[in-house]
Amino acid sequence: MKRDVVRFLGVLLLILVFSLLVYPTPFKYIERGFGSGLDATLKINRFTGTTYIFEYNDGWIKQPSGN
Repeated sequence: MKRDVVRFLGVLLLILVFSLLVYPTPFKYIERGFGSGLDATLKINRFTGTTYIFEYNDGWIKQPSGN
């Protein structure tokens, strides 16, 4: 009986961790066009709201918060 409860709680914990960290991923990716041929790829953390912009030479650059 106790073994079944522990197994059930372990499976439940694994499902919870998977649903928070793997699916969906912590990051949301957005492609933006600025009209004059300038495109940007943004990476936004779903939990903290931290935004990064991709620059080809430098990789992901953290953007200052808008507060």
